[in-house]
Amino acid sequence: MNSELQTYLNGICCSTPAVTYNFDVDSSDWAGVGITDKASFEAALQVSTDQFLLSGDNIKANIVSNNIGLGLNEKNITNVNYITISGLESLEIKYGQLVSFNPILPLPTSLKILDLSYNLMTTAGYTASENWANGLHTAPVAGVMFFNVNPESISGTNLQSILISKGWDVLF
Repeated sequence: MNSELQTYLNGICCSTPAVTYNFDVDSSDWAGVGITDKASFEAALQVSTDQFLLSGDNIKANIVSNNIGLGLNEKNITNVNYITISGLESLEIKYGQLVSFNPILPLPTSLKILDLSYNLMTTAGYTASENWANGLHTAPVAGVMFFNVNPESISGTNLQSILISKGWDVLF
């Protein structure tokens, strides 16, 4: 291949900046909760984004606003692949459809409050969530996690023990 063609091809493949996301979450019905595009996503979550991709049940976004809290309540959330928003202190995913919580990337170390109340978590879901908890950062002062009103209690599970061993208050 001649050098001019190689330079041209290198420019095509390598000059496009990589898209990076800090939010990758699934819902059983984004449209049903009024989220159909970037503008409705930003309005519903009260955030700003510089990257956004809605594909089927999945939204990937790069949230750039300086919010310290993120509420995904009543958004039919079924899975959190990751939420790595810098500076995030509070994450609420209440009234969803989570059966387990096992993000593939660690939550931000700034996180102080995680509320997974009113989901569909059972003992099996708590067991499936242990991998995430084992990789979780040590709790900050007053770090708390809520697991209220799930079909089964977190009480006495290995997940509760892991979270407590990391200094988290676990309320149920």
